Amino acid sequence: MPTQSNNFELLEPSNCALLLLDYQAQMLFAVKSRDRDVVINNVVALTRAAETFNLPIVVSTLASNSINGPLFMDLQAVLPSDVPTIDRTALDAWRDEKVLAAVKKTKRNKLLIAGLWSHVGLTYTTLSAIGDGYRAYPVTDTGGAPTSEAHEIAVQRMMLAGAIPVTWQQVMFELQRDWTNATTAEQVHDITRKHFGAFSQGIVYPQMFGGGKERKMASGESATRRPH
Repeated sequence: MPTQSNNFELLEPSNCALLLLDYQAQMLFAVKSRDRDVVINNVVALTRAAETFNLPIVVSTLASNSINGPLFMDLQAVLPSDVPTIDRTALDAWRDEKVLAAVKKTKRNKLLIAGLWSHVGLTYTTLSAIGDGYRAYPVTDTGGAPTSEAHEIAVQRMMLAGAIPVTWQQVMFELQRDWTNATTAEQVHDITRKHFGAFSQGIVYPQMFGGGKERKMASGESATRRPH
């Protein structure tokens, strides 16, 4: 179980990697604890955020050639071209030698783990990673389960084992941290505009009156109010 002080540590682009599990069409039909359109939106947004901050990304599917089908097309569209998809047969991705080797290759001890089935692949892989000494951060709003109870119990079980649950928005803004980080600010704004629902309108609306004040803040320029 992580110590209380460790629980307060913030994620940094330099200390974490992203593991994506089982985002496949057939498996999506079993998710009922969360709107399935939201699941797709959230994992795509998380992946875009990970790429924005240059996090190492490991992707794995489960029995894609037999029953579950390929990776979501929307997810394929935003993944870097040099990130392979590792297919496996084990429900616990940690038990697949290729997946484990890819994770070790990142040389990151903090793992953001997103899995389509929170009660199966996400839970098993998270518990196994913790057992091997990794700090696991299950991204709980990028997947689901057949029932809300199954999802909630899965999250509780992971937390009892020492996992630190997060959401995709929490991860992205934690990595950004400061709008003067201009190299990523505009990309973060773009992800927000496209994936943050109604809140995204709040980014567009001020530009009607402030003449791009948001951009100045993001780039570190002065954003003082003009005299009337």
